[in-house]
Amino acid sequence: MIKGVVWSAAQLQDSVGIFHRRMVKSVNKFIAEQCPKVVAGG
Repeated sequence: MIKGVVWSAAQLQDSVGIFHRRMVKSVNKFIAEQCPKVVAGG
């Protein structure tokens, strides 16, 4: 039963994108914080 709930939630996420905005925000924040360090050599 739990496997079915998790699978359903994953399918819903894939089709609707419930967590998409949060993920994009996190990736953008990571890039904004890390890219200057890489460019500066650190």
